[in-house]
Amino acid sequence: MFAKRRADVRNFSFCAFYKLCALGKGLLLNPALRKHFLVAGNYKHKPTTKHKMTISSLLEKYCDIANPEKTGLLLLDLPTGFGKTYETLKFIYENYQKSDKKIIFLTELKKNLPHDTLLKRFFEKDNRLADFEKDVVFINSNSDCVLENLIPNEKEIPEFIKESQEFRTLRRNINDFKSLSKKKDETSNRLSERIKTEIQKENEPAFRQILSNLFYENGENKEERIALLKNDKNFLWVAKVYPASLSFEKKIFFLSVDKFLVKNSPIIQQSYYFIDKDFLKNALIFIDEFDASKEVILKNIIETQLKKRVDIIGLFEQIYSSFSSLTIPTIYRKNSQKWEKKKEKNTDLQDIAQIIDNLKNEAIKINKEYNINYSVKTFGLSNQKNFLFHDYQYHTIVGDKKNFIYLQQDDEEQINNIHFVEADKARKDKPSVTEFLTAIKGFINYFKGGAKLIAENYQQIKNENPNTEDFSFESALSSFFDELKLTKEQKDYLLDSIQVKQFQNKQKNQETEPKNDFSFYNNGFRYYDFEDSEMHDTKSKIFITDFDRTPEKLLLDLANHNLVVGISATAKMKTVIGNYDLKYLRKNLGDNFLELDKTEIQTLKSEFAKRNENYVSVKAEFLSVEDWKKTLKNFAFDKITTNELLTELEKYENTKSQNFELKRYLKIAKVFQEFINNDNIQSFLCFLNTHPTDKEKSNCKLSILEMLFTAIVQKHQKESLFQSEKGEFDIKKSFRVLNSKDFEDKKEEILATLKTGQKLFLMTTYATLGAGQNIQYSIDNFDELLASGKIKQTYTPEGYMPDKFKDFDAIYLDKPSNLLVNINAEELSDFDVNKRIFQAEMLFQSNKIFYQQLIYEIKKTFKQAYYKDRRFDIFFPKEVHRSLYSTEDYRNFVAKEVIQAIGRINRTHFKNSKVYIFADKEIAPHIKFFDTSNYLCLKEFEGLIAQAQFEEGREPQENDKIMEIEQNNIYCHNWINAKVKGKYWNEQSINDWNELRKIVLKYPTVSKQEFESLGELQNWQFIYVPMLDADFKDFEPKNRYHFTQENDYANRLC
Repeated sequence: MFAKRRADVRNFSFCAFYKLCALGKGLLLNPALRKHFLVAGNYKHKPTTKHKMTISSLLEKYCDIANPEKTGLLLLDLPTGFGKTYETLKFIYENYQKSDKKIIFLTELKKNLPHDTLLKRFFEKDNRLADFEKDVVFINSNSDCVLENLIPNEKEIPEFIKESQEFRTLRRNINDFKSLSKKKDETSNRLSERIKTEIQKENEPAFRQILSNLFYENGENKEERIALLKNDKNFLWVAKVYPASLSFEKKIFFLSVDKFLVKNSPIIQQSYYFIDKDFLKNALIFIDEFDASKEVILKNIIETQLKKRVDIIGLFEQIYSSFSSLTIPTIYRKNSQKWEKKKEKNTDLQDIAQIIDNLKNEAIKINKEYNINYSVKTFGLSNQKNFLFHDYQYHTIVGDKKNFIYLQQDDEEQINNIHFVEADKARKDKPSVTEFLTAIKGFINYFKGGAKLIAENYQQIKNENPNTEDFSFESALSSFFDELKLTKEQKDYLLDSIQVKQFQNKQKNQETEPKNDFSFYNNGFRYYDFEDSEMHDTKSKIFITDFDRTPEKLLLDLANHNLVVGISATAKMKTVIGNYDLKYLRKNLGDNFLELDKTEIQTLKSEFAKRNENYVSVKAEFLSVEDWKKTLKNFAFDKITTNELLTELEKYENTKSQNFELKRYLKIAKVFQEFINNDNIQSFLCFLNTHPTDKEKSNCKLSILEMLFTAIVQKHQKESLFQSEKGEFDIKKSFRVLNSKDFEDKKEEILATLKTGQKLFLMTTYATLGAGQNIQYSIDNFDELLASGKIKQTYTPEGYMPDKFKDFDAIYLDKPSNLLVNINAEELSDFDVNKRIFQAEMLFQSNKIFYQQLIYEIKKTFKQAYYKDRRFDIFFPKEVHRSLYSTEDYRNFVAKEVIQAIGRINRTHFKNSKVYIFADKEIAPHIKFFDTSNYLCLKEFEGLIAQAQFEEGREPQENDKIMEIEQNNIYCHNWINAKVKGKYWNEQSINDWNELRKIVLKYPTVSKQEFESLGELQNWQFIYVPMLDADFKDFEPKNRYHFTQENDYANRLC
């Protein structure tokens, strides 16, 4: 506590810039230190009134739906079973007509969207079906729309459409898919998936295109096409098949996070992105299972950018060649009327023609310096994959010691040679390839900015013509790129990048957003891939994979111009690899990071405690298997059965993995035995990391589990519990495996089985039945069980009787794995490589690892993926290295998965009189130090933590302050070098430098309060570092501070 109090009042000292610009490596400061003090809580919102507080009433207060300017981020992290989703839907139903705001409800999985609940619980109950049809839309994928809706509405489709080849092909494939989906064999499954892919990628787009053509042929403008859609008998069916075609008039939208990130194609108008501000217009956005949405967004970012990788030299060559040899049509050089009006207000604004000429001149200048007319060819490489990685600095990754890259222009051979050699002092004076690539990348960014302005102007010219309607920005961009004769790959790369930037620029708030955001979340990372091939033997290609967007950046953009409400039991979990970086969001949103006041938090805690006053008994137990053979013998099966099992299991012995798989079989067997022996357990939910199956590459064989289960049932003479229709013992009646294939059908069968009172052991995975899924069930003799006390009602809500559903009686939690990408896996895909880099970068950004370790982790990831069979050394920073699995963020990620899994058995107010929680003992170290005081924790999770605290061990110590200092030094160092090395200083650059000099002299040190509140420091927080305990004497800051830093001018960037 003593050290913590001192840390709370720390000052911040200016570091790298002052040092570098003044005296170099040693500097003594004797400033008049300002008084420092704790910043008291500043609560802006009024206390909740004395009436009963509900989630709906909190939303009424914080969302303020009638206020069109309300923006920000509000997180509600109430536990599972608290009624978050129901209360949110209640709020939406009661308030959506009070404002013109769109209300967007997002969740991780489409199957979790509660639009049916909104219909049945609210609109149907109040006889407002017509309003639901008019105002609410569920946005499905186009392929799923036709799969679900085309055949049922076929009779309404006119013959001239049904006669088209596109319709006939689509209809045939839909019928084939549905027929094959009913079969359960592997061949049918493979065929059905292939047909579904064909429908998604070929049949449905072709069919949708002929529909769009028909609308545009029969309706000259949007109003006429809307009239056709709503009134013409030939087109009335379209909205039934494609509900999104009427999305322009809806107020409440339900869609998955995935769908939110891609284009909507409404058939009668241009496609658009949901994330575009022009669509959202200051919307109210609910994100259910908030923390889980980050994983979905990250997956989308990685997959999208991997598809957009482009040969950056080839792209520059084409742009330069087109500007040099082609004549751009005059219409692109004209100013629109809107542009002329802008020029009247801003005399410094250039004509569009001048912007085009500037792009041309800059391309000529770069070509003159590097002679891009010459082909580029690499020398000295023996690997198929060679990378130059860049986040804050450049790093060469080539699979050997040839980590110095220089450029040499050979005029005789007319080629630009890129040499990969071992670094030595003799070669340090060679021109670095990083300067060459930086120049090319810099031009591409400059070109993107210019192309954006040219396209916006052209779009305005088109739309100023009364005969043109709805000419989109994307069409304008694409048209301009066609004039430059760019390839499809080049166009796709530029279109995606520019449009995303356009959304972000639209949402920029210059008054509230920091100018100098050097964080990974704002800047991302990129790498260059040097590729040689016999197909282009005299020329190397240099591909760039550019991750310039992150989930945090997207969420920050949304929250700056919309009101975002994040809902999840683990919405505030402190783990950047399992949730958004809340510290970053809080810092950048400022007052718009909305938080409940102390009174509201205490009220919720009291309400939660009241709900748990009469809670059932909870038994928590950790299981372990140290010696798998000894554990097997401890089951005390008969000798024949033991030998059969021993023979089978020995086939899978693997000392390299410490027999992990064999131990898992026996842990599952242990909890299955608990299930069999305990008459108080009817339903048992077993969470694993992989589905049991008998596929060839499966590391969890269902056949082995069946052998173990059979032996257990027979040993305890429980065969009568699991009888087939013929009255014979059938072990398959004792368990089910729930995976994503035919999920809803399997779930329905499972719930029907449980309804009869049948004992059932359900195996699934965290991914399949994790956040947001419902698995509660009704049971035929519910009233009898309730009267006898075998089922207990844990809470009686006011005003209504809850549905007669009960939760599962017991749960087993395998230790969650694959939370971090396992770089020791047999194969690492490109997706895995980039996800691992994202995870390492996020841990560095949140001050959990040092920069040296970050680079070590990145290089090791590349090595494991692309150079596994080659031996080369990667510097291992022993003095700063720690396992990523030992970080607080990883521990909290494990805790989050456990909390969400336990939440699956906390969906109702009715539970077994005693609930059983079994968990892999390896979970204990990750949750034993979990601070329950910051969260409303389920009783089952509290019981598990209490059990974990019996284990020995100390809480790991963090060096987050030291890491924060290092991080700010890197930011500061890069800012200075960028300015010093910059070829062109514009007026903004000069102003920035002058402003920083003023800040340095005025505030050499600042108090914590000044650091957080002074507006003139907002853009310069990266130059300050927190003072440590060693910088204080008798609770006061010392009057001198010594700086030292590794990266000085003696160590300038290449």
